[in-house]
Amino acid sequence: MDKNEIKKIVENEVKQLGPFVNYHGITPENMWQFLVEPFEIFVDPDDLETTPRNMWVVLQEFKNIKEGFAIVFDPYDKGWGLTEHVSDDNYVMVSGADTLHAALEGM
Repeated sequence: MDKNEIKKIVENEVKQLGPFVNYHGITPENMWQFLVEPFEIFVDPDDLETTPRNMWVVLQEFKNIKEGFAIVFDPYDKGWGLTEHVSDDNYVMVSGADTLHAALEGM
């Protein structure tokens, strides 16, 4: 998948969003300021079964990817996840979700 395909997936998910609860200050009204141009990072799914792989960052809590949390899209299983920076260029998935809505609520 390329960046444009990821953008379309995100746009479709955003259109389907209803109200959600997010404890990091992201709301349906201000979510657009947290969405980012998709880019890939290498993520450890941290489930002891799945090998680490590239996933697409679509939303960041802070402008610096190494601060706070990010929501990623996994093109391999078409799922969403909440990631956290652990060191250098290493990221770990904190929780997985079937939808962007669920990822936002799990944040």
